[in-house]
Amino acid sequence: MKAGKPDLFIFLATLSLLILGVVMVTSASYPKALSASNGADPFAFGKKQLVFAILSLGMMMAMINFDYHHYRGLTVLFAVLAPIFLVLVLFFGEEINGSRRWFDLKILNFQPSELAKLALIFVLAHYLSEIGPEVRRFSTGIFIPLIYLGLICGLIMMEPDLGTTIVIFAIFFTMLFSAGVRLSHLFFLGLSALGAGAALIIQEQYRLERLLSFIDPMKDPKGSGWQIIR
Repeated sequence: MKAGKPDLFIFLATLSLLILGVVMVTSASYPKALSASNGADPFAFGKKQLVFAILSLGMMMAMINFDYHHYRGLTVLFAVLAPIFLVLVLFFGEEINGSRRWFDLKILNFQPSELAKLALIFVLAHYLSEIGPEVRRFSTGIFIPLIYLGLICGLIMMEPDLGTTIVIFAIFFTMLFSAGVRLSHLFFLGLSALGAGAALIIQEQYRLERLLSFIDPMKDPKGSGWQIIR
């Protein structure tokens, strides 16, 4: 990618995902928006998503003009702030359905786990670029990165938020694979994650119901499977 000129494939892929996201949110939120506005604005949530999509696209275009090497200086800042906010949200976050995941800032909601995703990317990218071929060793390529991942995911699971934890692990796994970690080490990591994920799903009935509904949404088309069918 050249400064000031985006790669056409990446740009079109991003644009397609943004459009798809707006369409999906509009479709999924239509009944709720219709009910909340008494029929006045069934596209309320879709419009809000569209605004954020446009802002995100504009921010992406602006960031193209910056050399990404300068972002390395933000690594320590993100690495420290993410765990701090994840701890604070457990005490001062807005409680919704028994979970504390958001800070209500009145004009918008802030979810610390989103900052944690960025922090993991910055920290892991910096670390992997520094260790070079040492990434092939289990101690440096898997164990040390797992310490920060464990801290982040442990705090997020205290909210609790299994979905975000899975996404963060997927980011972690993909970055390790791209960096050249041994496939045998990744296989062990993936197998361990599957075991831990299965245990967490079985631990809570609602998680198990969501998984079963995803596999067979027609089993409860007007209940837990309704969203997937839509």
